[in-house]
Amino acid sequence: MAYTVLARKYRPQVFREMVGQEHVLKALINALDHERLHHAYLFTGTRGVGKTTVARVLAKCLNCDVGISSEPCGACASCLEITEGRSLDLIEVDAASRTKVEDTRELLENVQYAPTRSRFKIYLIDEVHMLSSHSFNALLKTLEEPPEHAKFLLATTDPQKLPATILSRCLQFHLKNLSPARIAEYLAHVLEREVITSEASALTAIARAAEGSMRDALSLTDQAISHGGGQLRASEVAAMLGTLSSADVLPVLSALAQSDAKKMLACVDLMATHGADFTKALDALMHWLHQIALNQWVPSALDASMPEFDELQALTQQLSAEDVQLYFQMLTQARSELLLASDARAMFDMILLRLIAFKPAAVFVDQDVMLEPLDGSSETRVESVHADKEQSLILPDPERPNQSQVDDAEVNGIQDREVEDQTHSHEMLAIESQVDAPVAEQSIHTRDQPLEETEPAKKFEGGHAVATAAEDFVLTVESWPGMMERLDLSGILFNIASHCECVQIDPDAVLFRLDQNNASLYNESHAFKLQEALQRFDGVSRQLTIEIGPVELTPSQWLAQRSAEQMERATRALETDPIVQAICDTLDGVVLTDTIQARSE
Repeated sequence: MAYTVLARKYRPQVFREMVGQEHVLKALINALDHERLHHAYLFTGTRGVGKTTVARVLAKCLNCDVGISSEPCGACASCLEITEGRSLDLIEVDAASRTKVEDTRELLENVQYAPTRSRFKIYLIDEVHMLSSHSFNALLKTLEEPPEHAKFLLATTDPQKLPATILSRCLQFHLKNLSPARIAEYLAHVLEREVITSEASALTAIARAAEGSMRDALSLTDQAISHGGGQLRASEVAAMLGTLSSADVLPVLSALAQSDAKKMLACVDLMATHGADFTKALDALMHWLHQIALNQWVPSALDASMPEFDELQALTQQLSAEDVQLYFQMLTQARSELLLASDARAMFDMILLRLIAFKPAAVFVDQDVMLEPLDGSSETRVESVHADKEQSLILPDPERPNQSQVDDAEVNGIQDREVEDQTHSHEMLAIESQVDAPVAEQSIHTRDQPLEETEPAKKFEGGHAVATAAEDFVLTVESWPGMMERLDLSGILFNIASHCECVQIDPDAVLFRLDQNNASLYNESHAFKLQEALQRFDGVSRQLTIEIGPVELTPSQWLAQRSAEQMERATRALETDPIVQAICDTLDGVVLTDTIQARSE
């Protein structure tokens, strides 16, 4: 008897034999059991996920001699004919080879005739997206109003190419790709029935290579059985697929964790001797980094029975979560570079060396170091409560003079100014001798020495007084730009007032001049409303007049100048800050001035 390949031998004959696609099967089973049948069904999905299989089982359900049901008997004449591919009432058409409009018209000429012996005449059109536009037009009318005895089952891998008029006339079901775990489970069941020994890792490799296609998985299993002489071993499957086993890839990650370039390149040499595909090697590295990341964040996500579990646990401890994410992103971006490289091995080496070269340094901030700005100054006070005896970073202030001897208390800001333990003093002096850092002659304020508070006073910015929250609203020519916002204006009136300059104030009158470039929306009612607003705040009744002309300094201009000055001070404070300078020098960074935001005062 001739050998039947696994993909055909184990093709499901009823819905309950199918693996996955529960969302599609549930809808079809309910429709069949309640006889709510549509005249056209469209099955979409990638290759090998069961589109044609579902269509053939549906044809059996419709034409079974026992009756319409979601469980065809499989023994009647109609079921046997469909199974053997000789049913006269199931017309299967390969649209890829019959794309002409003449073929479609010839096919549809017989739609009007009743089926030969079955209940329905069923047209199964595979790869329907390959039909020409004229063929779709010829099919359109029949698909919209077919005879009662005709059913259309369409299958395609590219539904985007179908006209909207075709899609709207069909019930569409999208078949999803199967997960590697479900494919491996089904392969184990098939091999058990075939009495063939296999390794779990070999089935996992095949399931991953199938990329969600059960037919591809069964075809690869057939090939692996022949390659392994009747057995499925992980090493044989890896050699057949051209993939790398975990024993080839995990040592690379171990060397990467240790930043050992020599060991890592030795592992690559071993891969090259086995004729590895470096694109697949890159994919394998990304796969195991993904497993490590899962183990770091969700430890229960890994199967403890997998052979690589102990190695993954060790790598999880050696690699930080940030490094794993960085490596995965770098490998993802490098994949396109590897595909374009003329020498794949050289590019693969450079990619791995890049992972080591760009590995982040161990930069940390001591939690005992507090950064506080001095009152009225942009300088930064560095205050340390506890000094590390073996490693400390002293950040110099470039504006302060040098001293020949660094006093330990001043460098670290320690509140206790006297060292009572002689041994501790020697240890600190030993550390101190390794640091050559200038310190200020002036004393550093500590928490026990609060900054001297000054008497509340009025602020002056840009030559104009800014009203504080505690002082009363007193209108003067000089105070108007800073006080305008306190009037609680809105809309057009706010826009008018912000472009007015206070020119003259008399006991019973006040004169404003409106910028002529912003006078298009002004009318007399605005002067009256502004007069009322001023009277509410200062309690003085004055006649307010607004004239239009050139202005020197309006509230809008004053606010713009104030914002620019604040931004300039903030930028200068960052550029002269010793902490920022040390970070830029250490990490070769720069301050992006367009990202600086000045705090409101």
